[in-house]
Amino acid sequence: MRLRTTGDSSMEIAIADATGAPVATVGSLVTRAVSAQQLNAAQDALFGLDWVPITLTEAVPAAHVVEHVSAEGSPVEAAHALTTEVLAKIQEWIATERAEKLVFVTRQGDLGASAVWGLVRAAQSEHPGRFALIETDGDLPDSVLASAEPQLRVRGGEVFVPRVARIAAGDSVVLEGPVLITGGTGGLGQVIARHLVAAHGVRDLVLVSRRGETPDWVADVDASVTVAACDVADRHAVANLLAGHRIRSIVHTAGVLDDGVIESLTPERLSNVLRPKVDAAWNLHELAGDVSAFVVYSSGAGIFGSSGQGNYAAGNTFLDALIEHRRAQSLPGVSLAWGAWAGTGMLSGADAERLAKSGMPPITSAEGVELFDAALSSGASLVLPLRLDLPVFRARGEVPAVLRGLVKVRSRRAAASSTSSSLVQKLAGRDDAGRLEALLDLVRAEVGAVLGHSGGETIDPSRAFQSLGFDSLTAVELRKPAWRGSTGLSCPRR
Repeated sequence: MRLRTTGDSSMEIAIADATGAPVATVGSLVTRAVSAQQLNAAQDALFGLDWVPITLTEAVPAAHVVEHVSAEGSPVEAAHALTTEVLAKIQEWIATERAEKLVFVTRQGDLGASAVWGLVRAAQSEHPGRFALIETDGDLPDSVLASAEPQLRVRGGEVFVPRVARIAAGDSVVLEGPVLITGGTGGLGQVIARHLVAAHGVRDLVLVSRRGETPDWVADVDASVTVAACDVADRHAVANLLAGHRIRSIVHTAGVLDDGVIESLTPERLSNVLRPKVDAAWNLHELAGDVSAFVVYSSGAGIFGSSGQGNYAAGNTFLDALIEHRRAQSLPGVSLAWGAWAGTGMLSGADAERLAKSGMPPITSAEGVELFDAALSSGASLVLPLRLDLPVFRARGEVPAVLRGLVKVRSRRAAASSTSSSLVQKLAGRDDAGRLEALLDLVRAEVGAVLGHSGGETIDPSRAFQSLGFDSLTAVELRKPAWRGSTGLSCPRR
């Protein structure tokens, strides 16, 4: 590459290949100074979820089994019951190594079934190609069942797929007090409480947690702060709480984690994680009355189907659907599907580091409150305030379907063909010992990347995977698309 300046802020570029033959030229590249305002987090970390129309070709569906999922009873009861039933079906499918694709079909507006989407999305991440999700308002054409897209929506005969897209912030929005913050004494609660006082001028806060213990930082907040013990998943407790306070805005941050791959989840582990999300949010929705703002902290885990977080993803897709439900009733609401927070969020340091290496680095507290304000001002019902390191996804070659609107890559077949061909060529010129050494280097490199090592040189090939530091979640990562990128093959499930 040759660069030649043509002015104070301009240059021309000439690019050649390894033999010196010209490849491309850029006649003029002009640079401009970037202001601090242009570099703020809201410019690059504010996304929404669009449903983009696609045209399906008439094709014969591959072997599949359709499982219709429909709610009965209250949305809360249905969310618990349906996720338990779907979890059992998924686990059976995995255990028996069924070759067909299992397709879960839900109906438009079925709030109770919305939690199933998060659970199945996690199963899709852990077991690519084995499960599909369809939401329909009527019939289910064969062309939909034949699609390779993991998630589809059918409306009036048209078919749509979910794609993450950038959205813009609008005019600033100020929350009206008193403000109720659930999970208010935790890390995220502290950050948003301080911000509401400093930036929104809120002078009355009600911080709720299960224990109701007052943290030391409350004394430094320039506002009237009430700390109350309340299990927001308990309807009677919420009713009593709201009866004693004239709440005008709600920020629901409460949640718990109990991570584990799909095969390890149980109905109890599902229920424990769903309660502070599903039960609590529904109680607040029904009992809060005339509030001016209703903000729920969801998670990108529900949108992306984070591996090892099927129960957490299920709870958060219910929150997203609940806000749609509120908006349809002309009630205020916004769901913030956060990425990882550095130091104060629901993810451990190790999990946050793993996400960063996978293309989703954590946000700082300063970025978080900036994104909170930007998300409220966007006017969208579902906002994804999170950082996406798009070059990381692009370099992997195989991009999650939901990100294909942001990251353009070669087709899976073309990418796998070129990389696997280069591996074949590399092995062809070696004897048996050389081939074994090359393949061992490949495995060590992939293992090192998953475990966060700088390279494969530090991986001792004589040690068992578990002794190297693998657990169920990193095992899932090891059998993900990296192998298809380097060999064109899939890692076996067992």
